[in-house]
Amino acid sequence: MIAIEEGSFVTLFYQIRVDRTSEVIFDTFSLTPATLLVGGGTLNYFFENCLFGLFAGDKREFLLSPAESFGHRRDDLLKTINRNLIDNGNICNGQCVHFENNGMSFAGIVRSVSDDSVLVDFNHPLAGEDIRFSVHIVEVMGKIST
Repeated sequence: MIAIEEGSFVTLFYQIRVDRTSEVIFDTFSLTPATLLVGGGTLNYFFENCLFGLFAGDKREFLLSPAESFGHRRDDLLKTINRNLIDNGNICNGQCVHFENNGMSFAGIVRSVSDDSVLVDFNHPLAGEDIRFSVHIVEVMGKIST
């Protein structure tokens, strides 16, 4: 049997959910299993690290802290922006807005709106949350040779 390592091709079912609320963020268990290259960037680095050493047939559940998943919430990522910099005159709380700066694209969530400004949260929507990562390894195809 082949254990999962960096560079392995793996077919698996997986689910990512918020521990506090049990809200399911992504789930392949009711779909076709995913096939991915471990270390290829399909999954977050910490999720991929959970797979190391597992074999076909293994089923596991991992609890990842904010530091191991989507980061801690950061107050410095809450920005007050002049409302006239946002095109949409119908802007409202909870709306996703996009900005470009020096060729980089950024998305944020509107947290509050006033007559002249908008408070935008650029934290990842799952920042600050403990995340449950469940996997069922279907097949391990081994490390690819280069």
